Amino acid sequence: MTTDTTRTRTRRKPAAERMRLLPYGAYLTRDGVVLHDRRYRPIIQCNGSGPVVLTVPAHDAQRRACTLELHLDDVTPVAPDTRIDFAAQCWLYHDGTSPQHDRGTRERLAKLVHAIPKLAAEIARR
Repeated sequence: MTTDTTRTRTRRKPAAERMRLLPYGAYLTRDGVVLHDRRYRPIIQCNGSGPVVLTVPAHDAQRRACTLELHLDDVTPVAPDTRIDFAAQCWLYHDGTSPQHDRGTRERLAKLVHAIPKLAAEIARR
């Protein structure tokens, strides 16, 4: 009697690749905020005019502290190859505090992803 022991497995991406899929920064557009990953590919767009639901510490190009305000009443996934027309940009961390090497950054990003279910779903899909 023979049994088939072959199983279909989904391979997990290496940790470094999973870290690159997390939000790295945001494009600030006239319609809202588009979070992007480490490769600057858009992940989700947060539009809305309702109350600010989530504030995230960030920094601008000169590493000056700023706050990213996310309106979560209209969150939509964005295709990674979409070109974003933006007025400004900010980042959630810099090379010295990358999630691969900084526990605090990993924890902040985990909270952000957990707070926005559509963000978590889009990252898992990729």
